[in-house]
Amino acid sequence: MKTPVTMIGLGPMGRAMARAYLGAGHPVTVWNRTTSRADDLVAAGATRAATPAESVAASPLVLLSLTHYAAMYEILGDVGDALAGKVVVNLGSDTPQAARDAADWLAERGAELLVGGVMVGADTVGTPDAYVFYSGPRSVFDEHEPALRVIGRPDHRGSDPAVAQLFYQALVHVFVTTLATFVQGAALLGTAGVPAREYAPLADELVELARSAFGVAAANIDATSTRTTAPPRR
Repeated sequence: MKTPVTMIGLGPMGRAMARAYLGAGHPVTVWNRTTSRADDLVAAGATRAATPAESVAASPLVLLSLTHYAAMYEILGDVGDALAGKVVVNLGSDTPQAARDAADWLAERGAELLVGGVMVGADTVGTPDAYVFYSGPRSVFDEHEPALRVIGRPDHRGSDPAVAQLFYQALVHVFVTTLATFVQGAALLGTAGVPAREYAPLADELVELARSAFGVAAANIDATSTRTTAPPRR
């Protein structure tokens, strides 16, 4: 039997993940504050937990699709011994320090944390284009990698819980600022009556040029960083 999975948080992303696990044949338990969000998942074969404690107890692998880490404490704070021996995969977004603090908090309760950063939208979860950054104990990741692969290509980036958050935020920053710059450029040209569709292919070419420079820029950044952090000569 495939690894039982619990999905806590049934917004668009959580629902997409639960559907992916059901489609892959995993036993799925779901919990959400608004219980009606689980109705179609239960109709498709998921088990609805009555409480967070019941949902955590149901599976060795507990995935959280929540807005931020504060929601994790609100939901799991009263589950008691149910967390002992569990692996919690927090796929919410927060600060790197919040991820480290969460790992400590779960360790005090006998659980282990994998931090995840999902790099696609809900409509792409479970497809070949989906990928997810993870950080946390390598042995825990390796044990659950087949189950994690269901929602997207798992990419483990180190034992520090913060690293997955940093990769997620760094890449989102590139995406958002690039899109914002394009919109600003379209607005500038729009003042002269130039349609955005005329500007778009030229922007595409320029983005390709910028992308070709990433490797050189990275080498320069790393070289500067090495010089900066090297111990002083005596």
